Amino acid sequence: MLTTVFVALLVATVIIWRDSFSTGSIGVSLVTVIGFNGVLGRLIKQWTVLEPSIGAVSRIKRFTEETEKEEQNEKAAYVPATWPQAGAIEFAGWTASYGLTTNYKPVLNGITLSIKAGDHVAICGRTGSGKTSLILSLLKMVEIVEGSISIDGVDISTLSNAEVRSRINVVSQDPFILPGSIRFNVDPLNHATDEDITQALRRVRLWSIVEEQGGIDKEMDLTSWSAGQKQLLCFARAMVKRSKILILDEAMSSVDHEAESIMQEIIDTDFKECTVLAVMHRLEHIRRYDKVALFGNGRLLEYDDPETLLAGDTKLAKLYSSYRS
Repeated sequence: MLTTVFVALLVATVIIWRDSFSTGSIGVSLVTVIGFNGVLGRLIKQWTVLEPSIGAVSRIKRFTEETEKEEQNEKAAYVPATWPQAGAIEFAGWTASYGLTTNYKPVLNGITLSIKAGDHVAICGRTGSGKTSLILSLLKMVEIVEGSISIDGVDISTLSNAEVRSRINVVSQDPFILPGSIRFNVDPLNHATDEDITQALRRVRLWSIVEEQGGIDKEMDLTSWSAGQKQLLCFARAMVKRSKILILDEAMSSVDHEAESIMQEIIDTDFKECTVLAVMHRLEHIRRYDKVALFGNGRLLEYDDPETLLAGDTKLAKLYSSYRS
């Protein structure tokens, strides 16, 4: 519509002052006016893209300027590169909160829990019971109120946050995949050999897909990967890292049955000698774990081997029964 108006104005102008224009200038003017509609459309399209981008930049800027930085432990203790050598975990009267304001509310209360090196522990409980808060405590992502957490006899409060987090393997509910190659996503620190990466990909049944897409140095095409395959890639990353502690935060809650079976097999075999803490809502695999920790309202309600708990009149037995029904 706008182009039509401009063309009409151009034609009227040329007719009135015909002696003032050459044939060439009239042609150039006409082409310019006809193309104006396309230029205007592209301008509007770019503006619609620019506007939310400016908002995103503003939010990032606000985040970097207003978010408080983590306190750094300037007197952090030294631990050897092999720590943790065994993976024994000890919670002693652990109480924690997400913030130490004047009216804070603890998310974990007086947790005393001893996990032997190499034990596989299923962490269960209803939503909001404190399962994820326990995991975040190990990663030093909640504020300590009282008590302590020790790994292989080392109080983690004496270590820097980065040190603790770099020594623990974590597979979360949502696959964490970065733009880049398979190699970069499996071994972001570039510590593993090609053989280590290839072997890990074979174990998680992804090697054939990687080969089809051009190998481990090829850019990942995430559109062709299912949620289960992305999660299996995260398991491959954990296998390559080789930590003595593996944390699974509902890692199998959003994958298909086939991927879940592969993951559970890998936990039972490749991580057999590791300490595994698995937060779970689906309880069909709890019998495969050495211990089950049941949480409720930020407290440890029950802790024992699954057969003992399921055979008695326990809260876990009732939860398991309601789950199966």
